Amino acid sequence: MAEEPEFTLHFLTNSPLSAETANSVAKIEMAKAFCKQNQVKKLCFYLVIENHEKLESLNLGNISQKLILKPLFFKRYKEQALHGKSFWSFCYTSLFVSPVSYLRAFFLALKIQKSDRVYIRDHKSLAGFYLGSLIKNAKYFFELHNYSFGKNKLSDFLYRRIMKRAEFIIACSEFTKRNWVKNGIPEEKITVLPSGGNLEELDRINKDKKQLRNELGLAPDKKIITYSGALFENKGIEEILYCASKYEDYLFLFIGGVQKQIKKYQSYIQSQFQKKLPNVIFTGYVKHDKIGLYLKASDILLAPYPQKGYTVYHLSSIKLIEYMASKVPVIASDLPSIREVFSEDELTFVRPDDKIDLCEKIKLVFDNYEKAKSKAAAAYKKIEDFSWTKRTEKIIDFLRN
Repeated sequence: MAEEPEFTLHFLTNSPLSAETANSVAKIEMAKAFCKQNQVKKLCFYLVIENHEKLESLNLGNISQKLILKPLFFKRYKEQALHGKSFWSFCYTSLFVSPVSYLRAFFLALKIQKSDRVYIRDHKSLAGFYLGSLIKNAKYFFELHNYSFGKNKLSDFLYRRIMKRAEFIIACSEFTKRNWVKNGIPEEKITVLPSGGNLEELDRINKDKKQLRNELGLAPDKKIITYSGALFENKGIEEILYCASKYEDYLFLFIGGVQKQIKKYQSYIQSQFQKKLPNVIFTGYVKHDKIGLYLKASDILLAPYPQKGYTVYHLSSIKLIEYMASKVPVIASDLPSIREVFSEDELTFVRPDDKIDLCEKIKLVFDNYEKAKSKAAAAYKKIEDFSWTKRTEKIIDFLRN
């Protein structure tokens, strides 16, 4: 017999939602997974999005009758010549979007029902709700992915109080948890839950590699090496392109990115290698539910994260989990955040920011492909509990108790 719904869940997010970024995909998938939980009577999904057309394009209204959308609309201004970012968009976000997000969360804390639950995945909403909770004594749960104490005294002062007042906190890596505990946050308040992935969708793809390549218009007789994700700087794109210039018999596939980014790297190829690389294909943006087709059509999947920024210690990669769910051999950067979860038994590690080592590891995998496939099978087994549904089941247990 199904459990009776117990509470209304308020799920607060703030960064602009789109279908193109992993952060947005994670929020949408968590909203879907929350709606599947029997204990959730209603899900109020607080989001920020550019306009009604963008909102409709995400088809969020079709997820569940439980879902109640609470959008905050903002205008994204065209880019101006200010370090590649929009000056006016920055001003608008700072003066309007951020304060409204703070206030929205603040007033929610003042009017929240005692039986409701609040789960926050956003810095601004978290600060606003915390201030409101001081007045109403409202309870809240939240997750943060990349906050470390020790960089800013004012931020540390605020987050220490926010964390101590929270009922429970989700961290995405053990390093993050250790940093928080070292800085006075009670260990019993924190649990580590890595990001999830669309494991069920990938399992539903029952076509073989030949069928998938025919469907996607990919060469049936080429070895295909694939990178999936945004084409931002510090994603290892340059290292992959270097390998493409050395292995011209292999097809290098880049899934994702917008036209501006693609043109940038096409120009980079010409200037760096003094020629075009016909074995490099940029697909541009691909809907998330179609990415699995490309992953399963590939021979190797690449995740060459840099040894800088949040990826070193705080990374919890949706990309890596979905790579492993495709049962295709993976080459990923040897970083502490990845080593915490995976080992040489599940993937092949490459030195970060090292194009020569990446070339060598690609050769190593193809030279020992049966062993690489055994690693991929072990990786698939390792991430069986990393689905969005299982992740939200664990969160719901924390919310109930």
